[in-house]
Amino acid sequence: LSEAGDLWSLEFDGALPSDSGCYICVAENPAGKVFCTARLSVDGLAVLEFSPMTWDDAGEYKCVAENESGESSFVIQLQLSDPPTFLEPIQDLMLASHVNGKLTCRVDGIPKPSVKFLKDWKPLSETPRYKCLHLVMSISATSPEFVEPAKVHHGIDSRPVQLSLQLIGYPLPTVQWYFNNKKIVFGDKYDGYVTPSGQWFKILFD
Repeated sequence: LSEAGDLWSLEFDGALPSDSGCYICVAENPAGKVFCTARLSVDGLAVLEFSPMTWDDAGEYKCVAENESGESSFVIQLQLSDPPTFLEPIQDLMLASHVNGKLTCRVDGIPKPSVKFLKDWKPLSETPRYKCLHLVMSISATSPEFVEPAKVHHGIDSRPVQLSLQLIGYPLPTVQWYFNNKKIVFGDKYDGYVTPSGQWFKILFD
C-alpha cells in the first residue's frame, strides 16, 4: 500500500490467480466513510458468474480448457441453500402451575436447519422438565392447489411488474404461465421461479 498526496495504491508483486477477486477501497475520517470496489482478474482463472442466482441454476457444471496441446475438463456440483424460515412459529401459551405443556414450531430451510429453544434469551439444557423433540413426518403426494384467490394487479406502462401466487403440493409442483391462452416463454421480457420454502411463483414483466 503506497500513498502519494491524495493518491493511494495497492500494488501486486507478481500477481497470482489466487489474487483474483473483488477489492474494496474504504476512505474514512471523523466526518464519514465512503468506499469503492473493483474486480481483479488474473490470467489462469476461469470465472462463471450468476446474476442473480436462481434455483434453476442448481446442478452439474463442466469447465473445459483447451489449447493446441489438448484439453482438460473439471466437473463441479452447484447446490443452493435457503435460509431457515418458520412455517409455524411458536405461540403464546398459558398454563396452570404443575401442568404439562408444549411449545411447537415448524421450520423449513436447505440444508435442514437445527433448532434450539431459549428461555429469556438463555439456552435451555435438556432436563426431565425440558425436552426438545423433533417430529419426522411422512408426507404423501398431494395434487397442486392454489391457496390464495386470484387478484387484479394494476401495472404502469413501461414499468416492471411482479405477479405472485402461493401454491401447495407435494412434491413441489412445476408451474406454467399463460397469457391469453398462450404459453409464456421466459426470456428478456419474462422471468419467474418457484421457491421450495413458501412455494411462491413470481413473474416479472420488463
